[in-house]
Amino acid sequence: MPVDLLFFLKNKILKKFSLYSLLISLLFLSFSHSIYAQANDTVPIYKQFPNVPAFTLNRFPDSTVLIKQNLKKKTPTIIMLFSPDCDHCKVATEQMIANIDALKKAQIIMVSSLDFSWIKKFNDQFHLDKFKNITLATQQNYFLFEFYNLTSFPCVFLYDKKGKLIGDFKEHVDFKKVAELLK
Repeated sequence: MPVDLLFFLKNKILKKFSLYSLLISLLFLSFSHSIYAQANDTVPIYKQFPNVPAFTLNRFPDSTVLIKQNLKKKTPTIIMLFSPDCDHCKVATEQMIANIDALKKAQIIMVSSLDFSWIKKFNDQFHLDKFKNITLATQQNYFLFEFYNLTSFPCVFLYDKKGKLIGDFKEHVDFKKVAELLK
């Protein structure tokens, strides 16, 4: 009888210990997951996935589709999100044109969510269609604007020849610095 009692007590203590360790493990996992989730929420998506994102754009003026796979390979890429009616965007575009020689090896994709009538006025003002490395486009589904966590215009994102993010500028864009990063 004492052996049965000893076995019973040993088994009961083991079960209690296992239950406690399971509970502590679950609490730890739950806590660590919430910390990771909070830390990850503060990092913008474009920095979590630092490659040129997949996209579908409509080129100005003919609405032909431009997708990531159409980009030139082994060429730096500049993606600029802008609004044709934004004064900061106009200043940034003037600065980009002033530094175009330093940017000529990069493909520049300027994306707006406004329709072609706005893009046309913007193009007429800056004559961007005369630059072979600049593409004006629209995106109506706002994917890039959400991907880049757009809060103001303009925003510029730089990718190296391998399509890796090497820099980003929000609101105040210095194209001299952009050119330096592309060297």
